Amino acid sequence: SHLGAVMAKWGGHGSGPGKFAHMAKHGGMMGIAIGPKHNVFITDQGNFRVQVFAHDGKLRSEFGTKGRGDGQFLKPTHVAADSKGNVYVTDWERRDIQKLVPEIVPPRPGTPYKWSLTFGGKETKDYEQGRFYKKADGYGPNGIAVNSKDQIHVSDSGNCRVQVFDSGGVFKHQIPATHYTPAKVLADRKRATSEAEKEAETSLANVVEEAKSKK
Repeated sequence: SHLGAVMAKWGGHGSGPGKFAHMAKHGGMMGIAIGPKHNVFITDQGNFRVQVFAHDGKLRSEFGTKGRGDGQFLKPTHVAADSKGNVYVTDWERRDIQKLVPEIVPPRPGTPYKWSLTFGGKETKDYEQGRFYKKADGYGPNGIAVNSKDQIHVSDSGNCRVQVFDSGGVFKHQIPATHYTPAKVLADRKRATSEAEKEAETSLANVVEEAKSKK
């Protein structure tokens, strides 16, 4: 309720319909979004799927299996829905976003979803626009939201930015507009530069001393 009281709950541990995985490696439910027709979309990471519920907790449908193919997931993290009922799912491990669309337009309660397109993917070069951080030491696409113009905002944590796409998966711009370099990285660069300068000064001094000794 608006006072914070629990009004209903559903789910539980498991792999069956309406249940959620609870595993150390993949985790359980994570992202949640409310779409048209009061559909509630919840990512189920360990079961490699998204489950769709009514607002009262009744399971309506689900989509996704484990894999790298269309409509499959390796680590589905967050989910968002646009005004037309299309659904976008970020995959931390695949480093991409998949768009799922209702099989019936406009969608009805319980309408199944099918794969439409995949966009994003791992960078081929550092800070590549439209793609996501490639190294395993940082996060891939994670949080996702859709604005009133049905533009898709996706956090690219490893690159310290948010990337914005249209509903067709085309990159539009990023926030901030220029690449942001974290303070720690700047400090490391400054320290490395200072150490290199000191090393060069020491080397020059040794050369001078050696030249003097030969006179």
